[in-house]
Amino acid sequence: MKTVASTYNLQQIDSVASDILKQLESKGVVFNGDLGAGKTTLLIALLNPM
Repeated sequence: MKTVASTYNLQQIDSVASDILKQLESKGVVFNGDLGAGKTTLLIALLNPM
């Protein structure tokens, strides 16, 4: 399992999502973060291109 940590702001989310999609090595992904950290917003950005 590969662990990647990233810090970004809302204006960078589409770029971060694109980078994550390029690095995916499997179909299973786990997101961990505090309540209100933007996990759902990032997932929406990841799924929009599909």
